[in-house]
Amino acid sequence: MRRRAYRRCGRAPILVLSKRDRTEPGSDRRNPKDKTMGIARTLRNWKTYRNTVDELNRLSQRELADLGLSRADIPAVARRAVR
Repeated sequence: MRRRAYRRCGRAPILVLSKRDRTEPGSDRRNPKDKTMGIARTLRNWKTYRNTVDELNRLSQRELADLGLSRADIPAVARRAVR
């Protein structure tokens, strides 16, 4: 739930509306370009995750041990690569 800001003016509090509250009811408040950029970012992150997993899976057990990793650590390392 969003908190509303009130300002004292004389005796009665006045509700201060944010820019988000001033838009027309029922209108889409998000820019359609934002949605497209979100999809593009998601696809880029997925590709980075998959590339990292694939590269680490190509390494031998010994190479992974040299890096201080086990096969079970690969998904977590790939998720960190996306951040």
